[in-house]
Amino acid sequence: MKSILNDEKYSSYTITAIGLESGFKTKASFYTAFKKNTGKTPNQYKKMVQNL
Repeated sequence: MKSILNDEKYSSYTITAIGLESGFKTKASFYTAFKKNTGKTPNQYKKMVQNL
């Protein structure tokens, strides 16, 4: 999941689209799983990575 958020190939995708591409059926399930594994929401993670 994190690798797709960092991949330039997916830079035009929405967070929801990335979740669906990752195999999740809903935005909520993607956000829940992502936050459980990283401690951050997908948006927080993407902003953090972009600021590095």
